[in-house]
Amino acid sequence: MLYLCAGYINGAIAVWDLTTSKLEKIITDVHVSEVISAKIFDLNIEDNSISIISMEINGPIQNTKIIKNLILSSTVEKLPVFTKRFKNKNP
Repeated sequence: MLYLCAGYINGAIAVWDLTTSKLEKIITDVHVSEVISAKIFDLNIEDNSISIISMEINGPIQNTKIIKNLILSSTVEKLPVFTKRFKNKNP
């Protein structure tokens, strides 16, 4: 199993299977602003899950766990790690 996660300007996170070159999952409601960092930090073979830590441009950090079910679906668990928003100091 070889996966890649990507964050997008609309706040979504996608997980790609690099062995098949297919999109495994896209989650559109993870963040409300641009994702500036996303990393897979755990691949659990026992419960067939992928855990991703991600941060949006305004500060919030999210831990997202995708659990693949047997019938071509998956469950998404989201746990906020840091919820404070930074104030925009740009003019």
